[in-house]
Amino acid sequence: MVAREALEGKRILVVEDDYHTATELASWLADLGAVVAGASPSVDIALELIASTRDLDGAILDINLGGEMVFPVADELERLGVPFVFATAYEPDIVPARHADKIVLRKPLDDEGLALALSRSVRPRSVPLEVACRNEILARLPRHQLGNLLPLLRHIALPRGAVLEVANQTISRVYFPTDFVGSLIAVGSAGSRIEAGLIGREGMTGTGIAVGDDRTPHELINQIEGETLAMAADDFLLFLKECPELEILAARFARSLGIQVSHTALANGKFEVSALATHGG
Repeated sequence: MVAREALEGKRILVVEDDYHTATELASWLADLGAVVAGASPSVDIALELIASTRDLDGAILDINLGGEMVFPVADELERLGVPFVFATAYEPDIVPARHADKIVLRKPLDDEGLALALSRSVRPRSVPLEVACRNEILARLPRHQLGNLLPLLRHIALPRGAVLEVANQTISRVYFPTDFVGSLIAVGSAGSRIEAGLIGREGMTGTGIAVGDDRTPHELINQIEGETLAMAADDFLLFLKECPELEILAARFARSLGIQVSHTALANGKFEVSALATHGG
């Protein structure tokens, strides 16, 4: 059975507020050889499970959780590149445009239909060469190296305002933007915040990983609704060993980003001095 082969050993999160339905789904997944990573009746618990579960492979999301919409969970799964399907009694048009490409199944759920939908979702979508080349760093790689990299990449749609990285936390994914713009936000000890730089299709995130620094000093927030390619930080580190060209490109972009950040700081400083002078401060 194709679904069993695709789901065997996969870690699946169930987000469902009806205990009977959640129990049935968990049992059904276990029968297919999947591992139930957790069952959540609410958005808050689901987000906690996502944060504490490593290597999550997919999720089944009920849309209405006791009057609370599941979309913050969907946004977080999308940010992490974890595939999911919606299961609901609502019409599909309740799903926001940013998740319009997701499979929506109507309740009551049909086992065969759910198995097929979920197996298609957890199966990694291959990234076409032409899509990868929309990112200027990937486009500069030798074609045979880029071909080796493609299976490690995931294609992710991002809503505006999505937080991709949090200051001083370990980087779990490396992003290669294709048509989104990320803001690097410097966060002060007292909570002050200022934009320090921008990353678009000309660059990438996670450049510090190449030199052994797996933490980011900035927040990274998506400025516009768009798309990016992403890969696990561990995969990126391993790939650098067989592709020195990517390491060189990452180092070059890190240098250009550092120059951008310093010039942004200079511009911000001049603005503050000018504002103080104008106000007689």
